[in-house]
Amino acid sequence: MKFAYIIPFSYSDEHRFLNLQTIISYYKPLNIDIYIIEQGSSHNTKLDELGVNIIFYKNDKMFNKSKGNNFAYSKLKLKYDILIYGDSDLILNITDMSTILINYKNGKLSGIVSPYDGKLLYLTETQVISFRNNISFDYTGDYLNVYQPFGGVFFIPTEMYSQMKGFDENFIGYGGEDDAMKWKAKHLNIKVNMLDFVAYHMWHPRNKQVNYMECAKRNRTYLIDNYYNKDKFMPFFEKMKTL
Repeated sequence: MKFAYIIPFSYSDEHRFLNLQTIISYYKPLNIDIYIIEQGSSHNTKLDELGVNIIFYKNDKMFNKSKGNNFAYSKLKLKYDILIYGDSDLILNITDMSTILINYKNGKLSGIVSPYDGKLLYLTETQVISFRNNISFDYTGDYLNVYQPFGGVFFIPTEMYSQMKGFDENFIGYGGEDDAMKWKAKHLNIKVNMLDFVAYHMWHPRNKQVNYMECAKRNRTYLIDNYYNKDKFMPFFEKMKTL
């Protein structure tokens, strides 16, 4: 069984790059292939320093997480059994990640896996600086308990990604595309295995290249209009292009 860890990324500031660097360095012992799906008008050679695979998706417009994710799928679907999508600011304990990989291989896990059932801990700017220098999962704080199986980090077999027709590219920027995947799974009766591990979000400034409030408002309206109601969703899903 082959795994690919996929990180959508657009270089916007040094903090995001350092978070990305931390994740890649920390996960190297897992011995799985790591891919950065870079978006932008041109390749940023700084990413070459990271020593992992880079797939460049040329995008002269606003960063589009859905398009990047689907582009990665199109390039990797024939090489891997399980795709692991991970944000460039979110990290889990390598022991927990290793447990999931082992359980897939020995048949104890199958299908889609979300490793943390809403247990998301936000690290402050000061904590992140310390975390990068000495990775430790001893931080405490208030969890953001949100049921979001397709946000942050999740595992999905390639054939199930195709069955769900991937991410909806009509979402702009980011935000809402993961909710749409959640509603697809619900309406298509696809089970998601929710595990009880903890994820850590590493602080970074807002991406100035993305108008987050504009994206959130527009994406939420689109999500409500097309996904919340099953009777409206099924005809809408049938018209979606197949990957």
